[in-house]
Order: sequence, then C-alpha cells, then structure tokens
Amino acid sequence: MKKTIIYLYILRNGKPDVLVSQDNHRVYNFISSANQTLQTGFDKIADSNTDD
Repeated sequence: MKKTIIYLYILRNGKPDVLVSQDNHRVYNFISSANQTLQTGFDKIADSNTDD
C-alpha cells in the first residue's frame, strides 16, 4: 500500500495549527506537524486575516 500524506490547516481555539497524517489506511490519525516552516507560514497567513 502507498503511504498517503495529508495536511490540514486549521484554527484550534483561535490559534493556527498544521496537522499531518502519514497513514496508509482509510482511517487517518492527525498530529501537529513538526515542520516549523509550515507552522510559521500558516501563522503569518492566519495573522494577516484577523480583524483588528
């Protein structure tokens, strides 16, 4: 079976988080990504879209 990598960009309690799943099943288990480049980039996007 091929391994599938899926990223979810979410706001959790109003804070941005990038979740990743690297499963090869039909059930996906997501955890916060350790990729700081993705996390920082999404933080910047989320911050630019907030109403002050």
